[in-house]
Amino acid sequence: FLSSLEISSWGWDELIGFITTDDEKTQKFIGSWLNKKDDIWFTRFYALLQNACEEIKVWIYPRYAYKYNYFKNIALVKTITEDRESLSTSENVYFIPDNNLKLIKGITFVKRSSYSSGKNEEHKEKAKDFLENICVRTYDEKALIDMRLKFYDEHYNEITDAVNHNDIVGFIEFWKRNKDDISLFKNHDFIQGQRGKEIFWCDSDSLCLDNPYLPTSLGKFYDIHKKYSLWEGYKDLFNEKSLSDFVEFMKALDVMYELEVIEINVPYALEQLWRKKYGCAQDTNTGTNKDYNINNIDEYIKQKDYFASKLIWDAIIKAEKNTFRARYCPNYSRREHTII
Repeated sequence: FLSSLEISSWGWDELIGFITTDDEKTQKFIGSWLNKKDDIWFTRFYALLQNACEEIKVWIYPRYAYKYNYFKNIALVKTITEDRESLSTSENVYFIPDNNLKLIKGITFVKRSSYSSGKNEEHKEKAKDFLENICVRTYDEKALIDMRLKFYDEHYNEITDAVNHNDIVGFIEFWKRNKDDISLFKNHDFIQGQRGKEIFWCDSDSLCLDNPYLPTSLGKFYDIHKKYSLWEGYKDLFNEKSLSDFVEFMKALDVMYELEVIEINVPYALEQLWRKKYGCAQDTNTGTNKDYNINNIDEYIKQKDYFASKLIWDAIIKAEKNTFRARYCPNYSRREHTII
């Protein structure tokens, strides 16, 4: 590798710095240089980059704390589609499934022989590790769902209600089998919300649940929480059992369905009052600084409304007992002060 660049001595920092440079002229040279290499060479090259990432000491080179991220926007993945081979970044590139040797139209795969050539098994293993670490992914059900969600982000105006319903049914089935992967569905505009008669494509964070799904009354307080109500038309698309699953899926996505007591820091004025009791005591990570609140509680109280009051009381009733008191002390050696 070094001899091909006519370099006599190089460290890991120099290697990663050269490959991940932002200089367009250097990147053009690297691309031209890589295009001349065969698959065995690529396997050794990826293994070398994996070694570099394993060996480089973050405490010596702090800028490499997220070292694999530096490679994500560099066109060094040898890819293959139905009609051509090329070098590309790792975005939306997948490993060819072991049980499917056929290429799939519209999907970009990393060329298998570019990370599995040669006799050295350690090189092959490290080469694949490197590609995985820069986010080349296995082409599986999760990958298909991810691609479908990204399609919504750009082409939601092409989606009919029936297609949206079918997609969500598939999403729910996947979620029920893979509860830990719920984050896959967040930050994508695949859910319909409404305000009055207007319909909007939303991500889960922009929505709240109300009738006809749950009698929360949150819909009438849009001006406070700024979240659209879940589109009521979904109720007619799901049967009773699947509607229940749909509502649970929305809750798992953190669609708002209640107010909740959250942890915050003790108000500054109260903290200062307590600090006078401690004199010059130093704040450390062993101390305590906890208070509790409900987001926008003042605005809900101002409504002087039964349903707003019910939302607040329901949140208080469900809260843990330790949330009823603010607590502060600068460090573990001092006595904790509480206030109701």
